[in-house]
Amino acid sequence: MRRSIAVFALAALPGPAFAVLPPGLTRDEAACERAFGPATDAFGAAIAACVVRCDAKAVRGRLPRSTCFPPYGTTTRACIERARGIETRRIAHGCRSDCPECYGGGDCSTFGRDALLVTGQVVDGLVRQVLCDDASSIDGLSPAEDRCRRAAGAALGRAARAFGTCYVRCQQREERSDDFIPLVPCTSPPTTSQIRSVANCLARVRRLALGAIARRCEDPPECLADPTALVDVVAEQIRSDYDVLIFCASPSGAFLRD
Repeated sequence: MRRSIAVFALAALPGPAFAVLPPGLTRDEAACERAFGPATDAFGAAIAACVVRCDAKAVRGRLPRSTCFPPYGTTTRACIERARGIETRRIAHGCRSDCPECYGGGDCSTFGRDALLVTGQVVDGLVRQVLCDDASSIDGLSPAEDRCRRAAGAALGRAARAFGTCYVRCQQREERSDDFIPLVPCTSPPTTSQIRSVANCLARVRRLALGAIARRCEDPPECLADPTALVDVVAEQIRSDYDVLIFCASPSGAFLRD
């Protein structure tokens, strides 16, 4: 869901001569991974932004509320498809030199398309939670509750991108480190100073997201009793994505010290 982030440009920077990569990854494959994750996170965040804009228009009576929910109305679908096109091109650019075999056998085009599809499905589920229908509650949907919904949606989208950035930056630092331990990814519990730095980054993102939601959600809608709890849901989703899908190892057998 996830963030302007300079990670994509950062990932394209050449590594130093002593870089050690995880087992099975070439330098180009590692660069592809560092581009791929932020692209999927940015797509999720873009969906959230498209839906929040739709909801704001619906409140003013310019659109039916139903168009802000999956499968969405024409305007919101067009907004989402523009974002899909942008992130598809980012993946193609970041993985133009090589694609890890763990990405669908090295087919980044198909793997990227499927990853963006799944990202969309995950965000759709969050949209239903955040923009829930509170009309049946005692006080209906008050203006304060309505603002809370959109603020929470926007904050969660930004947090998703920022959580992913923490992992990408940690992974790049690890690959450039003299004492890099390839079998201990940045998504693992903190065991080294480099990996502890990602814990600090994640904590900072979480704190900012909680603060942004709390400021606008003093009176959350009854159907969304604790919107701050969704910050941890998003954090775990991003961690799992990077652990299982993004920073996977390629079975090419390469273990390089360039």
